[in-house]
Order: sequence, then C-alpha cells, then structure tokens
Amino acid sequence: MLAMRYVIINLFLLLSLGLFGQQVDNSSGVKYFSQAQMSDDLSVSELDEIEQNLSQNQFIMMSRLDRITGGLFIVTKNLNGYDRSTFESWLGTFANRIDCYREGIQGVDEILPFNENFCSQTE
Repeated sequence: MLAMRYVIINLFLLLSLGLFGQQVDNSSGVKYFSQAQMSDDLSVSELDEIEQNLSQNQFIMMSRLDRITGGLFIVTKNLNGYDRSTFESWLGTFANRIDCYREGIQGVDEILPFNENFCSQTE
C-alpha cells in the first residue's frame, strides 16, 4: 500500500510539473530582429543615450550595443509588422548614424556576425 502511495504521488508530481512547466504563448505576431552597424564617430554619451532609449522601448524584448564593433542588435516582442522605418523611429535622431542595416524573423533568419564583412552582406 505504501509503494502504491509513492507511485501515485510521483505520478501526480510529474503531471503537475509537465502541466505547469509548459509555456503557452497566446499573443499574436512575430518576433523580429534588427542588426545595424552604427557610425564609429558616436561619443560615449551618445551610445549611452541609444542604449537607454532602446531599453525603455515597450516593443523591444532585448537590445545590445557592442561598443567595440558598433554593432546594434535588437529582438522585438511579438509584433504584427516591422520594418526599417519602425526601427529608425526607435533610434530617433540617431537613425542617420546607421552605416548598414538588416532585419529578419527571430528563429528563422540567420543572424550575421558583426565583423569586417557585415556591411557588405546587408541591404
């Protein structure tokens, strides 16, 4: 009888973990990513401002600005549409400081490394 109780408890725990461990995404839309090479003449305070603005954007899930390469990478939250003009609107006055740009669908399209060939492989 004691062994049967352990089996039932273990079965219940496994089922509970399986049910509660699943994440259901009921939101519509797609996660996009953007990669941009920023001008190398941006000051530290300008880079700080870009990072601050992007981190406060409600539509961005994650953003990274590599200060060595000037590579900017963002992943959006689920959106129903996304294009370069949306990305540039998020950058505001710094949109004209983009040397090259590419976008894609997160988990579908390839993400390119920020190296000396990045701009030649974009747009």
